[in-house]
Amino acid sequence: MVVVIKVGLIGAGMIARKGHLPALKRMSGVEVVAVVDVNEKVAERVAREFSISKYYTDLDEMLKGEDVDALIVCTPTPTHYDIVMKCVNEGRSVLVEKPLCIKYEEALDIAKAAEEQGVQVCVVYNYRYFPAVVRAYRRVIKGYLGRVLTLNGTIFSHFPVAWTRATWLYHEGGVLYDFLPHMVDMIVWFSGGKSCKVVSFGGDYLPSGGFTNHAQIMVEFDNGVLSSISTSWLMGTQIFNLNVHGTAGHIFLDVRYNFMKEIHGTPTPLDDAISFAQYMVNVVKGVLSGYLFVGALAHYPIILRKFMLSLRRKGRYPVTAREELDRVFILDAALTSIKSGGRMISREEYERH
Repeated sequence: MVVVIKVGLIGAGMIARKGHLPALKRMSGVEVVAVVDVNEKVAERVAREFSISKYYTDLDEMLKGEDVDALIVCTPTPTHYDIVMKCVNEGRSVLVEKPLCIKYEEALDIAKAAEEQGVQVCVVYNYRYFPAVVRAYRRVIKGYLGRVLTLNGTIFSHFPVAWTRATWLYHEGGVLYDFLPHMVDMIVWFSGGKSCKVVSFGGDYLPSGGFTNHAQIMVEFDNGVLSSISTSWLMGTQIFNLNVHGTAGHIFLDVRYNFMKEIHGTPTPLDDAISFAQYMVNVVKGVLSGYLFVGALAHYPIILRKFMLSLRRKGRYPVTAREELDRVFILDAALTSIKSGGRMISREEYERH
Protein backbone atom coordinates (compact mmCIF):
# COMPACT_ATOMS: atom_id res chain seq x y z
CA MET A 1 0.00 0.00 0.00
CA VAL A 2 1.37 3.41 -1.04
CA VAL A 3 1.48 5.94 1.78
CA VAL A 4 -0.08 9.22 0.67
CA ILE A 5 2.25 12.22 0.86
CA LYS A 6 0.37 15.23 2.21
CA VAL A 7 1.45 18.52 0.68
CA GLY A 8 0.88 22.16 1.55
CA LEU A 9 1.39 24.85 -1.08
CA ILE A 10 2.71 28.29 -0.09
CA GLY A 11 2.05 31.09 -2.56
CA ALA A 12 -0.89 30.82 -4.95
CA GLY A 13 0.41 32.89 -7.86
CA MET A 14 0.80 32.06 -11.53
CA ILE A 15 3.55 29.44 -11.23
CA ALA A 16 1.53 27.55 -8.61
CA ARG A 17 -1.64 27.64 -10.70
CA LYS A 18 -0.04 26.81 -14.05
CA GLY A 19 2.84 24.59 -12.99
CA HIS A 20 2.62 22.90 -9.61
CA LEU A 21 -1.06 22.39 -8.91
CA PRO A 22 -2.12 20.88 -12.26
CA ALA A 23 0.74 18.37 -11.96
CA LEU A 24 0.10 17.60 -8.29
CA LYS A 25 -3.60 16.98 -8.82
CA ARG A 26 -2.79 14.34 -11.45
CA MET A 27 -0.31 12.46 -9.25
CA SER A 28 -1.28 9.31 -7.42
CA GLY A 29 -0.14 8.97 -3.83
CA VAL A 30 -0.09 12.74 -3.30
CA GLU A 31 -2.74 14.94 -1.68
CA VAL A 32 -2.66 18.74 -1.57
CA VAL A 33 -4.32 19.41 1.78
CA ALA A 34 -3.91 23.19 2.08
CA VAL A 35 -2.88 26.33 0.26
CA VAL A 36 -1.44 29.48 1.87
CA ASP A 37 -1.41 32.98 0.40
CA VAL A 38 -1.29 36.40 2.05
CA ASN A 39 -4.21 37.42 -0.18
CA GLU A 40 -7.26 35.63 1.21
CA LYS A 41 -9.31 36.03 -1.97
CA VAL A 42 -6.53 34.45 -4.02
CA ALA A 43 -6.11 31.61 -1.54
CA GLU A 44 -9.84 30.91 -1.52
CA ARG A 45 -10.14 31.06 -5.31
CA VAL A 46 -7.22 28.71 -5.90
CA ALA A 47 -8.42 26.27 -3.24
CA ARG A 48 -11.81 26.18 -4.92
CA GLU A 49 -10.36 25.86 -8.44
CA PHE A 50 -8.18 22.87 -7.50
CA SER A 51 -10.53 21.27 -4.95
CA ILE A 52 -8.23 21.86 -1.99
CA SER A 53 -10.11 21.54 1.29
CA LYS A 54 -8.29 24.19 3.35
CA TYR A 55 -6.81 27.60 2.70
CA TYR A 56 -4.91 29.96 4.98
CA THR A 57 -3.40 33.43 4.96
CA ASP A 58 -0.92 32.63 7.73
CA LEU A 59 1.83 30.02 7.37
CA ASP A 60 2.14 29.45 11.12
CA GLU A 61 -1.55 28.59 11.35
CA MET A 62 -1.26 26.13 8.50
CA LEU A 63 1.79 24.42 10.02
CA LYS A 64 -0.04 24.07 13.34
CA GLY A 65 -3.34 23.03 11.82
CA GLU A 66 -2.27 20.59 9.10
CA ASP A 67 -0.29 17.36 9.23
CA VAL A 68 1.74 17.90 6.05
CA ASP A 69 4.79 15.94 4.96
CA ALA A 70 6.14 18.52 2.52
CA LEU A 71 5.72 22.15 1.54
CA ILE A 72 6.00 23.64 -1.91
CA VAL A 73 7.13 27.28 -1.85
CA CYS A 74 6.04 29.48 -4.78
CA THR A 75 6.48 32.90 -3.19
CA PRO A 76 8.78 35.76 -4.31
CA THR A 77 12.49 35.00 -3.94
CA PRO A 78 13.15 37.59 -1.16
CA THR A 79 10.68 35.69 1.06
CA HIS A 80 12.22 32.23 0.53
CA TYR A 81 14.74 32.26 3.35
CA ASP A 82 12.30 32.95 6.20
CA ILE A 83 9.64 30.61 4.82
CA VAL A 84 11.96 27.70 4.06
CA MET A 85 13.75 27.98 7.42
CA LYS A 86 10.42 27.99 9.24
CA CYS A 87 9.29 24.85 7.40
CA VAL A 88 12.62 23.07 7.90
CA ASN A 89 12.68 23.87 11.62
CA GLU A 90 9.21 22.32 11.84
CA GLY A 91 10.68 19.13 10.38
CA ARG A 92 9.04 19.45 6.96
CA SER A 93 10.67 18.80 3.59
CA VAL A 94 10.49 21.62 1.05
CA LEU A 95 10.47 22.06 -2.71
CA VAL A 96 11.10 25.73 -3.51
CA GLU A 97 11.05 27.71 -6.73
CA LYS A 98 14.43 28.93 -7.98
CA PRO A 99 16.63 30.34 -6.65
CA LEU A 100 16.71 29.07 -3.10
CA CYS A 101 17.38 32.55 -1.72
CA ILE A 102 19.20 35.83 -2.35
CA LYS A 103 22.34 35.51 -0.21
CA TYR A 104 24.96 32.76 -0.02
CA GLU A 105 24.96 32.80 3.78
CA GLU A 106 21.18 32.24 3.73
CA ALA A 107 21.58 29.24 1.42
CA LEU A 108 24.26 27.83 3.71
CA ASP A 109 21.97 28.26 6.74
CA ILE A 110 19.19 26.36 4.96
CA ALA A 111 21.49 23.55 3.82
CA LYS A 112 22.84 23.06 7.35
CA ALA A 113 19.38 23.21 8.94
CA ALA A 114 17.98 20.65 6.48
CA GLU A 115 20.82 18.25 7.23
CA GLU A 116 20.40 18.71 10.99
CA GLN A 117 16.64 18.13 10.78
CA GLY A 118 16.99 15.21 8.37
CA VAL A 119 14.63 16.70 5.78
CA GLN A 120 14.87 17.39 2.06
CA VAL A 121 15.16 20.91 0.65
CA CYS A 122 15.16 20.89 -3.14
CA VAL A 123 15.04 23.64 -5.78
CA VAL A 124 12.96 23.82 -8.97
CA TYR A 125 15.00 24.09 -12.19
CA ASN A 126 12.54 23.03 -14.85
CA TYR A 127 14.48 24.29 -17.90
CA ARG A 128 17.06 21.53 -17.51
CA TYR A 129 14.34 19.02 -18.50
CA PHE A 130 13.92 20.21 -22.08
CA PRO A 131 14.71 17.06 -24.11
CA ALA A 132 17.41 18.88 -26.09
CA VAL A 133 19.14 19.94 -22.86
CA VAL A 134 19.01 16.41 -21.45
CA ARG A 135 20.36 15.02 -24.73
CA ALA A 136 23.20 17.56 -24.77
CA TYR A 137 24.15 16.80 -21.18
CA ARG A 138 24.30 13.08 -21.91
CA ARG A 139 26.59 13.74 -24.88
CA VAL A 140 28.86 15.81 -22.66
CA ILE A 141 29.17 13.30 -19.83
CA LYS A 142 29.80 10.48 -22.32
CA GLY A 143 32.80 12.41 -23.60
CA TYR A 144 31.69 13.29 -27.13
CA LEU A 145 33.01 16.84 -26.70
CA GLY A 146 36.25 15.76 -25.08
CA ARG A 147 37.18 17.91 -22.11
CA VAL A 148 34.75 20.79 -21.64
CA LEU A 149 36.67 24.05 -21.33
CA THR A 150 34.21 26.87 -21.95
CA LEU A 151 30.49 27.56 -21.53
CA ASN A 152 28.88 30.66 -23.04
CA GLY A 153 25.28 31.54 -22.22
CA THR A 154 22.92 34.25 -23.41
CA ILE A 155 19.62 34.78 -21.61
CA PHE A 156 17.56 37.82 -22.53
CA SER A 157 13.98 38.32 -21.36
CA HIS A 158 11.38 41.06 -21.29
CA PHE A 159 10.73 43.19 -18.24
CA PRO A 160 8.63 41.23 -15.71
CA VAL A 161 5.63 43.44 -16.48
CA ALA A 162 5.19 41.18 -19.51
CA TRP A 163 4.15 38.29 -17.25
CA THR A 164 3.36 39.63 -13.77
CA ARG A 165 1.95 42.73 -12.10
CA ALA A 166 4.06 42.08 -9.00
CA THR A 167 7.05 44.35 -8.40
CA TRP A 168 9.18 42.13 -6.15
CA LEU A 169 11.80 41.61 -8.88
CA TYR A 170 12.61 45.32 -8.90
CA HIS A 171 15.14 45.06 -6.08
CA GLU A 172 18.84 45.78 -6.56
CA GLY A 173 19.49 42.30 -8.01
CA GLY A 174 16.77 42.70 -10.63
CA VAL A 175 17.49 40.66 -13.75
CA LEU A 176 19.98 38.48 -11.87
CA TYR A 177 17.10 36.81 -10.02
CA ASP A 178 14.62 36.52 -12.90
CA PHE A 179 15.42 33.85 -15.53
CA LEU A 180 19.20 33.95 -15.03
CA PRO A 181 19.14 31.25 -12.30
CA HIS A 182 18.07 28.73 -14.97
CA MET A 183 21.18 29.51 -17.02
CA VAL A 184 23.34 29.44 -13.91
CA ASP A 185 21.94 26.00 -13.12
CA MET A 186 22.92 24.78 -16.58
CA ILE A 187 26.49 26.07 -16.51
CA VAL A 188 27.04 24.52 -13.08
CA TRP A 189 25.49 21.25 -14.27
CA PHE A 190 27.44 21.07 -17.53
CA SER A 191 30.73 22.22 -15.95
CA GLY A 192 30.82 19.35 -13.49
CA GLY A 193 32.74 21.58 -11.09
CA LYS A 194 32.39 23.87 -8.10
CA SER A 195 31.99 27.59 -8.78
CA CYS A 196 34.95 29.35 -7.17
CA LYS A 197 35.43 32.81 -8.75
CA VAL A 198 33.02 35.37 -10.23
CA VAL A 199 33.54 38.71 -11.98
CA SER A 200 30.58 40.72 -13.24
CA PHE A 201 29.90 44.04 -14.93
CA GLY A 202 26.61 45.81 -15.51
CA GLY A 203 23.96 47.37 -13.34
CA ASP A 204 21.19 49.90 -13.92
CA TYR A 205 21.14 51.10 -17.53
CA LEU A 206 17.93 53.10 -17.14
CA PRO A 207 17.66 56.74 -16.02
CA SER A 208 15.85 55.90 -12.80
CA GLY A 209 15.49 52.13 -12.55
CA GLY A 210 17.27 51.53 -9.26
CA PHE A 211 17.93 47.86 -10.00
CA THR A 212 20.22 45.69 -12.15
CA ASN A 213 18.74 45.29 -15.62
CA HIS A 214 21.79 44.33 -17.71
CA ALA A 215 24.89 42.29 -16.84
CA GLN A 216 27.82 40.26 -18.09
CA ILE A 217 29.05 37.53 -15.73
CA MET A 218 32.24 35.48 -15.84
CA VAL A 219 32.64 32.34 -13.72
CA GLU A 220 35.64 30.10 -13.06
CA PHE A 221 35.13 26.56 -11.73
CA ASP A 222 37.55 24.55 -9.63
CA ASN A 223 38.10 22.07 -12.48
CA GLY A 224 39.28 24.82 -14.83
CA VAL A 225 36.06 25.28 -16.79
CA LEU A 226 35.39 28.93 -17.69
CA SER A 227 31.97 30.42 -18.34
CA SER A 228 30.45 33.71 -19.43
CA ILE A 229 26.80 34.73 -19.34
CA SER A 230 25.05 37.75 -20.84
CA THR A 231 21.71 38.62 -19.28
CA SER A 232 19.39 41.57 -19.82
CA TRP A 233 15.88 42.96 -19.64
CA LEU A 234 16.77 45.63 -22.22
CA MET A 235 17.36 43.77 -25.48
CA GLY A 236 13.78 43.72 -26.78
CA THR A 237 13.95 39.98 -27.44
CA GLN A 238 13.83 36.64 -25.67
CA ILE A 239 16.86 34.36 -26.03
CA PHE A 240 17.99 31.34 -24.04
CA ASN A 241 21.07 29.91 -25.77
CA LEU A 242 23.99 27.92 -24.40
CA ASN A 243 27.24 27.02 -26.18
CA VAL A 244 29.32 24.18 -24.74
CA HIS A 245 32.89 24.07 -26.09
CA GLY A 246 35.15 21.08 -25.61
CA THR A 247 38.48 19.86 -26.96
CA ALA A 248 36.69 17.48 -29.36
CA GLY A 249 33.60 19.44 -30.36
CA HIS A 250 30.92 21.99 -29.64
CA ILE A 251 27.22 21.89 -28.78
CA PHE A 252 24.82 24.76 -29.40
CA LEU A 253 21.55 24.76 -27.47
CA ASP A 254 18.50 26.91 -28.19
CA VAL A 255 16.64 26.01 -25.03
CA ARG A 256 13.39 27.86 -25.76
CA TYR A 257 12.99 26.01 -29.05
CA ASN A 258 14.25 22.71 -27.63
CA PHE A 259 16.99 22.48 -30.27
CA MET A 260 20.52 21.05 -30.08
CA LYS A 261 23.27 21.19 -32.70
CA GLU A 262 26.54 19.27 -32.28
CA ILE A 263 29.61 20.30 -34.29
CA HIS A 264 32.91 18.51 -34.79
CA GLY A 265 35.60 20.03 -36.96
CA THR A 266 34.74 22.84 -39.36
CA PRO A 267 31.06 22.95 -40.43
CA THR A 268 30.37 23.06 -44.16
CA PRO A 269 27.49 24.84 -45.93
CA LEU A 270 25.82 21.42 -46.22
CA ASP A 271 26.08 20.96 -42.45
CA ASP A 272 24.47 24.36 -41.96
CA ALA A 273 21.65 23.49 -44.37
CA ILE A 274 20.98 20.18 -42.62
CA SER A 275 21.02 21.91 -39.24
CA PHE A 276 18.56 24.56 -40.42
CA ALA A 277 16.22 21.87 -41.79
CA GLN A 278 16.37 20.01 -38.47
CA TYR A 279 15.66 23.24 -36.62
CA MET A 280 12.57 23.95 -38.74
CA VAL A 281 11.28 20.39 -38.35
CA ASN A 282 11.71 20.76 -34.60
CA VAL A 283 9.78 24.05 -34.57
CA VAL A 284 6.93 22.60 -36.66
CA LYS A 285 6.68 19.57 -34.37
CA GLY A 286 6.63 21.87 -31.35
CA VAL A 287 3.86 24.00 -32.82
CA LEU A 288 1.70 21.04 -33.90
CA SER A 289 2.06 19.26 -30.56
CA GLY A 290 1.56 22.45 -28.55
CA TYR A 291 4.80 21.81 -26.65
CA LEU A 292 6.36 25.01 -27.96
CA PHE A 293 3.60 27.08 -26.35
CA VAL A 294 3.70 25.28 -23.00
CA GLY A 295 7.49 25.19 -22.76
CA ALA A 296 9.07 24.64 -19.36
CA LEU A 297 5.67 24.35 -17.65
CA ALA A 298 5.43 20.91 -19.25
CA HIS A 299 8.25 19.69 -17.00
CA TYR A 300 6.59 20.18 -13.62
CA PRO A 301 5.27 16.60 -13.53
CA ILE A 302 8.88 15.38 -13.90
CA ILE A 303 10.16 17.65 -11.13
CA LEU A 304 7.38 16.82 -8.71
CA ARG A 305 7.63 13.10 -9.38
CA LYS A 306 11.37 13.19 -8.64
CA PHE A 307 10.76 15.16 -5.45
CA MET A 308 8.09 12.74 -4.22
CA LEU A 309 10.29 9.74 -5.02
CA SER A 310 13.13 11.34 -3.06
CA LEU A 311 10.80 11.67 -0.07
CA ARG A 312 10.01 7.96 -0.39
CA ARG A 313 13.76 7.22 -0.58
CA LYS A 314 13.27 5.78 -4.07
CA GLY A 315 15.39 8.29 -5.91
CA ARG A 316 17.61 11.33 -5.52
CA TYR A 317 16.40 14.81 -6.35
CA PRO A 318 18.97 16.53 -8.62
CA VAL A 319 19.34 19.96 -6.96
CA THR A 320 19.40 19.91 -3.17
CA ALA A 321 20.03 22.86 -0.89
CA ARG A 322 23.67 21.81 -0.53
CA GLU A 323 24.10 21.68 -4.32
CA GLU A 324 22.29 25.00 -4.67
CA LEU A 325 25.20 26.72 -2.91
CA ASP A 326 27.10 26.76 -6.23
CA ARG A 327 24.23 28.59 -7.91
CA VAL A 328 23.47 31.08 -5.15
CA PHE A 329 27.17 31.91 -4.85
CA ILE A 330 27.28 32.90 -8.53
CA LEU A 331 24.18 35.10 -8.23
CA ASP A 332 25.22 36.73 -4.96
CA ALA A 333 28.82 37.23 -6.10
CA ALA A 334 27.69 38.68 -9.44
CA LEU A 335 25.71 41.40 -7.67
CA THR A 336 28.57 42.06 -5.23
CA SER A 337 31.02 42.34 -8.12
CA ILE A 338 28.77 44.77 -10.03
CA LYS A 339 28.34 46.95 -6.95
CA SER A 340 32.11 47.03 -6.40
CA GLY A 341 32.91 48.05 -9.99
CA GLY A 342 33.91 44.63 -11.30
CA ARG A 343 35.96 43.21 -8.43
CA MET A 344 36.70 39.49 -8.63
CA ILE A 345 34.80 37.62 -5.89
CA SER A 346 36.15 34.30 -4.61
CA ARG A 347 34.20 31.50 -2.94
CA GLU A 348 36.78 31.52 -0.14
CA GLU A 349 35.83 35.10 0.66
CA TYR A 350 32.22 34.03 1.24
CA GLU A 351 33.10 30.89 3.17
CA ARG A 352 35.36 32.76 5.61
CA HIS A 353 32.43 34.78 6.97
